[in-house]
Amino acid sequence: MTTLTVNCIKSSIAHKVAEALNLPVLAITADMDKDDISELLREQVEAQSVHYEVIYNHEAIEIVYGEIGNTYDAECLDFTGITSSRDAVMIEAQGIVDAVLYEAISETIEEIAERFTEICATANGLGYSGKMSASTGDNYGWNSHAYETEEGTCVHLNLEGENLTAVVGGINSLYLSACFT
Repeated sequence: MTTLTVNCIKSSIAHKVAEALNLPVLAITADMDKDDISELLREQVEAQSVHYEVIYNHEAIEIVYGEIGNTYDAECLDFTGITSSRDAVMIEAQGIVDAVLYEAISETIEEIAERFTEICATANGLGYSGKMSASTGDNYGWNSHAYETEEGTCVHLNLEGENLTAVVGGINSLYLSACFT
């Protein structure tokens, strides 16, 4: 039997959030602030319904009476019509897991938004305010960068011998970049 822990749930969330984002249509521009980026990310993740369902009795008992149940509280539970303690424990376990998921998703979105804001600020500082490109890979990894900011954003100058500048940075296997003149 595997022990379901808060860390176990949280460690899988970053990947699920990355999967939930529809990167090609993620409309981030270099002049956006962290709140705008967070809201955009949150809307996409909520539309994909990142969820974990408690379906096993032993898992529900472990959640309610174990580490997770001692750390988190389930809120707004509806026990109307419940006639067995088993069903009540299942509902409470699901409520607790939902609380952990909500916190983990919020933390992950904030981390991504913070990093994307840093990348946008670098592009904006170089005079670019247009659309940024989101992907699961570094679009300019084939080229050595001219310098890197303190936050780890790579800046490429004179790409392919042209007067092109590119900025790129990533977090949790997600990358944000822009190429401009």
